[in-house]
Amino acid sequence: MVSVNIKKIDNDFSIADQVNATDIALISAMGFRSIVCVRPDGEDKAQELFEIVANSATISGVEPIYLPVHELEPTQKHVNVFARLFPKMARPILAYSKTGERAKALYVAYCNNAFSAG
Repeated sequence: MVSVNIKKIDNDFSIADQVNATDIALISAMGFRSIVCVRPDGEDKAQELFEIVANSATISGVEPIYLPVHELEPTQKHVNVFARLFPKMARPILAYSKTGERAKALYVAYCNNAFSAG
């Protein structure tokens, strides 16, 4: 059973709290094709390093992406990097952070920027 709480934001994007390598097979079976880690390595001693999650994701056919947001809210730099990556990501996408809120904030900021830009 998946030990993460997944919340659908829209058809392309969902968020979750901390993902572990043992969650990836089920996440893949749920149809997710990309996973974005917004949580920096080492934020919590108990969290798995992104490299471990990424290896499991790759084996399961899920594209792993690491975009750590150290602040509570993403900066414009984070949003710009996400804007370059997002169009290339296989969908649907699952993004995670400690509680999922930073992942959600990054996506909302991206959507607001994309909408503002035209």
